[in-house]
Amino acid sequence: MLSIHLLPTDANFDYNRQAVVAFYTDYLLNNNHPNAHIIADALRSLEGYWSRDQIAQAAENALLFAEEYLSKQNFVESAGLDKESLELLKDKQQIVLHKIHFAIPELMNIIGEHE
Repeated sequence: MLSIHLLPTDANFDYNRQAVVAFYTDYLLNNNHPNAHIIADALRSLEGYWSRDQIAQAAENALLFAEEYLSKQNFVESAGLDKESLELLKDKQQIVLHKIHFAIPELMNIIGEHE
């Protein structure tokens, strides 16, 4: 829901919508949700709504959740695979794992920008 309906896709992203994104981001973080790609996008949209410290702490938590989740999965490393090869990964779980994996550097960037 968060990534489809609430994250900004246009310039009409207002304070009220940020409040809803903040609510759902808190929910994900409070439940140790590992989908780092969703949380990273949400944190980017919360610039100016949450404090720099809140965003950094949330990114650190999301990073820990994602790394812990990935460590428990049968993850197929995709470094060096071209787009066509990635499309061959038809298993939805592997696709989600790849999204989480590739969001980790984004979370690290968010942490670095807000410390």
